[in-house]
Amino acid sequence: ALIHGFCDLSRWKEVKMLLKEMMDCKRYPNVVTYNTIVDALCKEGLVDEAEDVLQIMMLKNVIPDEFSYNSLMDGYCLQGRTDEARKVFDSMASKNIFLDVQSYNILINGYCRKMKIDEAVDLFREMPNGGLKPNVVTYNSLLNGLFRGDRCSCALKLFDELQAAGLKPDFYTYSHLLDGLCANGHIERALLFLNELEQRGEHRRINYYSVIIDGLCKAKKLDKARAIFKHLPSKGLERNVVTYNILIKGCCQSGLLEEAKDLLLKMEQESLLPNRVTFNCIVQGNLKRGKYEDAAEFLEEMVSKGFSPDSSTFALLLDLLGTKEQEPTIFKMIQNIKVGRLIRKAHKAEARAIGLKYAFSVIIDGLCKAKKLDKARAIFNHLPSKGLERNVVTYNILIKGCCQSGLLEEAKNLLKMEQESLLPNRVTFNCIIQGNLKRGKYEDAAEFLEEMVSKGFSPDSSTFALLLDLLGNLKRGKYDDAARILEEMVSKGFSPDSSTVCLMLRLLGTTGHEPTIL
Repeated sequence: ALIHGFCDLSRWKEVKMLLKEMMDCKRYPNVVTYNTIVDALCKEGLVDEAEDVLQIMMLKNVIPDEFSYNSLMDGYCLQGRTDEARKVFDSMASKNIFLDVQSYNILINGYCRKMKIDEAVDLFREMPNGGLKPNVVTYNSLLNGLFRGDRCSCALKLFDELQAAGLKPDFYTYSHLLDGLCANGHIERALLFLNELEQRGEHRRINYYSVIIDGLCKAKKLDKARAIFKHLPSKGLERNVVTYNILIKGCCQSGLLEEAKDLLLKMEQESLLPNRVTFNCIVQGNLKRGKYEDAAEFLEEMVSKGFSPDSSTFALLLDLLGTKEQEPTIFKMIQNIKVGRLIRKAHKAEARAIGLKYAFSVIIDGLCKAKKLDKARAIFNHLPSKGLERNVVTYNILIKGCCQSGLLEEAKNLLKMEQESLLPNRVTFNCIIQGNLKRGKYEDAAEFLEEMVSKGFSPDSSTFALLLDLLGNLKRGKYDDAARILEEMVSKGFSPDSSTVCLMLRLLGTTGHEPTIL
């Protein structure tokens, strides 16, 4: 019991101590004790450690049973490691360990989660060969997998097969059925199934209706969604936060922002508290329709209630951030999320400014990597108007973005950072030199290298390695230009590291050229 308790709490140090005490007292752990540990480790995601415990069991002459292997197989499946789970499954048969329905269910579910539907179906069809009958859990896993794999007709046949086998569909069966039909655009068929459930008196699950309302909203059938939502109390069903969120999202996506706002008030009147999903839906709805002031108000309320924007809200804000007319309100909203909110807690203007500078550097970097240079540029240009000084890091990010997009002249112009009393550093020059090298601008690269060295900086290994790579692919004329830059780098004191030396040796073997640096 103690070991079980410590396993539940993930207190592995205490588990090891108890095992040692048992052995010291010559009370050796049995298969049940080991299985408890294996199962807990697998559920914690520590599958490799669970595998080690199985090895220890066998060394102690404790033979693992089907529960031991099922736990291990489930652990692998939870991590998406279905190939390793299959090896465990096959090893059970070779060791004459009984493969039960649970063994099949674990692997079928694992395959379905990884969208290996054919493998799941094959395994399902194998079960009768081993004298096993699939149960409702087996059917539910495969039903869900077939729907997710856009195999609606196969899923419906499987549902008929389930009933023909004398099994009673459960809550999960109907949930997968309704959700799968709606997700694949068969909303009318889903409504027919729901009607059948109502006639049999098996409909008293709010989840069923939530799935249908969601499907109707996505199909732009908001009138039907509203009607079902409205009549839920008359069916003896209480609407919950999930149901409200679905309809609020549907309204927002259809541009019915006032209706979404009314639903927010109504849910509070029913003593239901809006959650993170509620606010994100409304904030996004207002942002997409250009209602920036309303979005800012809801965002402020959201943060005040302890919630934070999700990644899609943040991405939408970033997407809007580059528009000049919208910029003041969007900036205000950015200041209310993560970095800005954390910095405000310090109650120090200086700390807040540093945090915001960091936040916007991250944003500019993200936009550059996403090839959204116009928006990155716009944010960069408007930082001073927000009382935020640009630093060398901010400049370097944009310079690198320009170089990667082939905008070498713009990158060169950004070296005017010196007018803001900012001095280019080693990173600055390496970005520009690499940008010019990649575009074949060897003379310009040589000039920047000269300037770099004159200011006391040296090229980094990535610049050196880039030159070596280029040397291996250049014709004689250009080769000589690149080789000259390479030799100049070494003459200025650059020492190649071991990986760079390997590149140099590879170069000699493939080109036949012999730069004097070697």
